[in-house]
Amino acid sequence: MYSRLISVVIAHPRIVVAAWISVVLASGLIIAVESGEIADNGFAVPGSESLRAEDLARRNIPGFYGPPILVVLTSSQRASASQAAGLQRAQLAAAVKPLTTLRHVEAVEQVERPERYAYGSRASRTVVVELVRLSQPLAVAVQRVPEIEASLRRAAGKDVEFALLGEVSETYHDSAIIRRDLVRAEFVALPIVFFMLVVAFLSVVGAAMPVLLAIVTLVAALACVHLVSLISGLSVFVINTAAAVSLGLSIDYSLMIVTRFREERERVSSVEVAIACAMRTTGRAILLSGLTIVLLLPALMLVGVGLFTSIALGGVIASLLAVCAATTLLPAVLVLLGERLDRLSLSSAVAASRRGTFWRRLALLVTTRPLIAALASLAVLLALATPTLSLRLDFRAAALAPTHSAATRAEDIIDAAYGPGATGIVEVVTRDESAVRETLTSDPDVREIWRAKDGIDDWAEMDVVLKTGPNSAATRNAVERLRRDFKARHMTTALVGGITAGEMDLANRVLTRMPVVIILASAIGLIALIVGLKSIVIPLKAMACSALSVGATLGVLQICFPSSGESAGIAFFVPIVAFVLVLGLSIDYEVFLLSRVREMAATDTTAAAVAYGLARTGRPITLAGLVVAAVFTSFSFSSLRAVQELGVAVTIGIVLDISLVRWLLSPACVVLAGRWNWWFPRWRRYRGAGV
Repeated sequence: MYSRLISVVIAHPRIVVAAWISVVLASGLIIAVESGEIADNGFAVPGSESLRAEDLARRNIPGFYGPPILVVLTSSQRASASQAAGLQRAQLAAAVKPLTTLRHVEAVEQVERPERYAYGSRASRTVVVELVRLSQPLAVAVQRVPEIEASLRRAAGKDVEFALLGEVSETYHDSAIIRRDLVRAEFVALPIVFFMLVVAFLSVVGAAMPVLLAIVTLVAALACVHLVSLISGLSVFVINTAAAVSLGLSIDYSLMIVTRFREERERVSSVEVAIACAMRTTGRAILLSGLTIVLLLPALMLVGVGLFTSIALGGVIASLLAVCAATTLLPAVLVLLGERLDRLSLSSAVAASRRGTFWRRLALLVTTRPLIAALASLAVLLALATPTLSLRLDFRAAALAPTHSAATRAEDIIDAAYGPGATGIVEVVTRDESAVRETLTSDPDVREIWRAKDGIDDWAEMDVVLKTGPNSAATRNAVERLRRDFKARHMTTALVGGITAGEMDLANRVLTRMPVVIILASAIGLIALIVGLKSIVIPLKAMACSALSVGATLGVLQICFPSSGESAGIAFFVPIVAFVLVLGLSIDYEVFLLSRVREMAATDTTAAAVAYGLARTGRPITLAGLVVAAVFTSFSFSSLRAVQELGVAVTIGIVLDISLVRWLLSPACVVLAGRWNWWFPRWRRYRGAGV
């Protein structure tokens, strides 16, 4: 079926190109028209106590639809100490009053009477915190943030300063930052990538091929993500994942196919025959590696948290589209270009790249001294992986916050006026309000109860302010103690939610499911390689090398982002997502190398086959890896620390894999294994070709 598909593409290239142009135009229209619900932060844990508390409140407390928006209003710095407090209170009340007329605002509640306080060296000012509750769930409520900000801006004037805090506001601004960073990353990454592709192809026309494929795949992937978001809310991080995987794999696959096409053109005179040979060899390897990545990513869904599900979904969509475009659009364009592919090329540089002097010398060194190469690379990888033993994960909301947030000043103000616990309200939902209130008032860490609202069937929702901030260990201990006390007193209907409780539930889920995800992803990769390469030893070796590469990556990441006062460790989702992405890309390059080795293994010695495979694939694999690394490096300049960490992690993983693993460790292990490389139960002749 694959061979028939390639035959149809080569025979009707214009129809194929026209079909993809239609896909791009339709995708652009979808992106422009449909926004969907790509606004959820994706941190809610199904079945957790914090989510059950929110669901109960939503069903039983009239007017409760989700986390409130904290509007912090302060009198202008122009207000002097001699001004009447009444005047300042009137100004604050006038600024917030128009919010009550907005369509989706359910209620505006003042949590406490206004107080005057001294902030820094300025005169005493009045501060008040209003809880704005919307008649919509979180994923929809975030879209109301610009409307609320515009209303406050019009009414506040110069006399009142305001800032929005809370999960709704933070989710909206994080989403906006991700979209802005995505556009910035494209402008930064694409010129750098194009320059690197010119170096790789030594031809301007040839370098345009991967860029074309990447743009087509990216637009189509983002359109698919927007369509899915119409059915189910997705995390804001799905955009980064889909964009990075689309750009990375598209450039990766096109570089491999065009490189093999050029090799075949040296053997045959017909462009169509050369394309058919390239797709029959490299195309099949791309199909295997791409489908392996598609099978790997869904392992993230086992975590059962929206963030991981969205990342997996974005990666699967991007991977499938990259494979489809590489096996249909790219050969069609190659047929239409033909000899024009190498226009505007540097002939001397092309000749030097074909000789591959460096790669031949490296191949000779590795194949003649395989034990030394294996031990040296293994020692370096193990040394880099050592810091992984002290790796700490940060489950706080602050781990995903911008590195320089405009809300920082508002948090300082609310801390000074109401205490640090005001920015991390603990929500208690219960049918035994009097007993719960007694427990709360006797708890040493509870400062006050801001609000208690009664609902139907004796249900009540209480907003509790602790004495410590939401990111402190004392607050986590307090939440755990409250949950334990409620259960000890048989108050089974008393559920504790809020930011800190949600983070604790998330930490428990991720730490519990992470080993399962790692084992499943490794098993899927191993099975895919066994089926694709018809070998047992080679896939086991490949997975061991990939595991070392991932371990070294996390070790270097720990060095780059050490724990500090602002950071409790690496953002909780970065290691597991980086593991799956680096594992998938590592398998990708392993397939390219070993498939070419397999071509020669049937007619030559293992050492000669490895030397041939490394000499032929060393340059394109290295350049492809560097291009993909450049794509992920652009995300390391994001304003969100978690995105920075993920970009750095994947970049480090790729660089380590294309150098230490792919140059030294992997080929050296193949040479050392000798004839055992190709052992396979019920041996059948391998019918697939290599890269």
